[in-house]
Amino acid sequence: MRKLYYNHIELPARVHIVSKCFGVDVTDEEPFDKGIPVDIDALFDLAKLDCFEEVEVHLTAHNEAYIRDSKKPTSKDAVSGWVSLKSIRNGGGYLDDNQGLK
Repeated sequence: MRKLYYNHIELPARVHIVSKCFGVDVTDEEPFDKGIPVDIDALFDLAKLDCFEEVEVHLTAHNEAYIRDSKKPTSKDAVSGWVSLKSIRNGGGYLDDNQGLK
């Protein structure tokens, strides 16, 4: 299963959430200008729920995000742009990545 690793300190630049249960289809372009901190861990929790069809984050170079594709990966793929949290697992902070690969 693919896992996303990222910098916990940096928040996503944008967030997109879709839920037919709650009648929500929102793309927040500037959540932080409105004083709304959006933690990636909390968004992963939303993505696990069946009531949410889509939970996406827009990551930039500041997030230092990358994806590992298997239990014993030989590389990591840098991520920049929109990422669906419904189709990926939470690897946690990049400092928690115990694979030891650069």
